[in-house]
Amino acid sequence: MGTADQLTGIKQRIYLPVPREYNYTASFYAKHVSGSTRVTISLRARGSDLALTSASAEVSKSEWAKYTVPLKLARYARSPAHHHVAA
Repeated sequence: MGTADQLTGIKQRIYLPVPREYNYTASFYAKHVSGSTRVTISLRARGSDLALTSASAEVSKSEWAKYTVPLKLARYARSPAHHHVAA
């Protein structure tokens, strides 16, 4: 279960392609149990807390449901370094 004051979820190494895509779609399954209904998904630089992009979704259903958010990577994020997806 996540807490409001720290990152929680999946940390997955991904490689952004050299011919860069700037628009991504993240999808995840979640259900609301208690507390805030806002879930923020971010694409972060490996080894730092720098969020390259993020988007939020309102998770208000008490049953498991699929949520989808768009992620737009800024054009300055051109480094071929490793990146992580965090929730």
